[in-house]
Amino acid sequence: VDPFGTKFLDGLATGGSLADAQFSDDVYFELAPSPTNNPIKQKIDLILLGEYDGPLNSFEFYLEANMSGGPEGDVIQTIELWNETDSIWELVDTRAATNVDTVVAVTATGDLSRFVHPQTSEVLSRIVWASPSFSGASFDWTVDVDQFGWLIS
Repeated sequence: VDPFGTKFLDGLATGGSLADAQFSDDVYFELAPSPTNNPIKQKIDLILLGEYDGPLNSFEFYLEANMSGGPEGDVIQTIELWNETDSIWELVDTRAATNVDTVVAVTATGDLSRFVHPQTSEVLSRIVWASPSFSGASFDWTVDVDQFGWLIS
């Protein structure tokens, strides 16, 4: 996902409307593992790119999403922010994906400038839904994302 629209790589199937993903349950963005490069339908990896150019006093990442089609606890949801200083994905939250809309709001601490690229002002986050202990026959599952973003001030 980039500021000029949506870009998808093979291995992911999509539906819904990301452009309108706001505060309404009737508008959502649906992600599903694609069997092409993800043959056992084990993982969805979504990277979000934004830009912020200004002073950093607070930095919160928020997400509202739910998983459907698989047993609760079989899919783990992980949120990471790209740390520009150390060039690593920094884990900020991990939990079992639920079958009901769940809001996750994670407030970053420490030197917040580490999340903003010094030249481009880009801010990257990654949300991964995965079934790490997956075994046996694959099952169909999707993730519905109602809203996500950064609250930066």
